[in-house]
Amino acid sequence: MAGTEIVNRNNPELEGVNLMKVQDSQGKYLMEEILATANSREKEGFVTYVAPKFKGQAPTPKISCARAISDWEWYIGTGIYVDTIEKVIQKKQAALKRSIQTLLIKSSVTLCLFLLVSFFMAWLLSRKIKKNLDLFLRFFNRSATQSLPIENDQISFIEFQSLAVSANKMVMARNESETALRKSEEKYRRLFEKSKDGLGYSAVMAMAGVDDDLFIGYID
Repeated sequence: MAGTEIVNRNNPELEGVNLMKVQDSQGKYLMEEILATANSREKEGFVTYVAPKFKGQAPTPKISCARAISDWEWYIGTGIYVDTIEKVIQKKQAALKRSIQTLLIKSSVTLCLFLLVSFFMAWLLSRKIKKNLDLFLRFFNRSATQSLPIENDQISFIEFQSLAVSANKMVMARNESETALRKSEEKYRRLFEKSKDGLGYSAVMAMAGVDDDLFIGYID
């Protein structure tokens, strides 16, 4: 490793030239730095310096990697200019920024759609609940004068269906009680009519402890 360039693809004119005394624009001896890195304990490493990309251009920061081949007393080196790395990083950053923006837009659209669907479902649910509550409200309002059951097919919720079944049972019990009461009234009316014919109306009223005129007025 005497510092002589053996192969240089980018600058063939340097092949066979000893570069130990070559300095960059900042006074750094490039070959000394490269050989020191190749001869280190790790036998490889990075060297930073400045060099023009082409002849006549201003020097540009560059990073090179050197690795020793001890058996041949050679080293292999390659490098890249810092501005090339920066351009790649800028492209990656721009691509990442676009990806993030696209992701944010998609996420925002998805969130808006989810909120719209949620609001619609909540509105639909509240509408069904109100419909069921109105159905029960009408039932209780008319229960004072009518004994009509609740139509179960108009109930949307199982909990309300159970309540409707209980309410309908109450209506059925009320209808049965009213029917039994009417039958009982009809039975006693016929009994009194028979009693008027057999024992005399006044006698029956006296036995029942009811005033005759008052009873007549009640029947009418």
